[in-house]
Amino acid sequence: MPRIGRDSVATATEILLNKIENYEIKSGDVVSDAEIAKELGVSRTPVREAMMLLVDNGVLERKRSKFIVSPIHLDDIIEIIEVREAIEVKVLEIILNKDRVSLEFLENISELQKKLRENIMVGNLENIFQCDHEFHQILFEAAGNKRFLDINHRINLQTQRTRWLTQLTPERFMETYNEHEQILAALKKKELAQVKDAMLLHLKKTKENYTSIFSNEKIFNMVTSLYNEM
Repeated sequence: MPRIGRDSVATATEILLNKIENYEIKSGDVVSDAEIAKELGVSRTPVREAMMLLVDNGVLERKRSKFIVSPIHLDDIIEIIEVREAIEVKVLEIILNKDRVSLEFLENISELQKKLRENIMVGNLENIFQCDHEFHQILFEAAGNKRFLDINHRINLQTQRTRWLTQLTPERFMETYNEHEQILAALKKKELAQVKDAMLLHLKKTKENYTSIFSNEKIFNMVTSLYNEM
């Protein structure tokens, strides 16, 4: 077997997250460290370390000796968005108050927005999700608050699997692009009140979209086919 190290833990973590995100392992399923270890060709030790990491981040739950994929409900999503409302508005405040709106910063966001639009046009979901993630990540990195970055990382681990639900409302992708454009325009003008309002509107619309997905009976039935628990 390969030497056990941090790379093995990171690989095991990535494999587990991918399986959960792609619904190969669903909410309520028991995760087998032996099966993952066999798949990776490593011992069970790094796999169990990866599983404990995901427990700490709310992706898995430990029940006695078993590891189970945590269910995620609409209430969970709303709580996460409420956390985002608090910290992302503060992130924008830090960026503007500390004069971190550089030309390079704005160009990076503009280029990312171009990629987002291109991928929306061709319907590349994986790249759409990645562009959306990177848009917010750029803001966190510009603020430079390590604790906010850590919170954002934890939130992303918990919500990666929910993003695929948004393919049920494809019109939301272009709405997201337009809302990002409003945030970018306000950043260019360095208008704090305007940029805060733009971010809050973006997150409000995100919350409304998830609420519609979980509330619509037809869509709800599609969702419950993906999740074992609600």
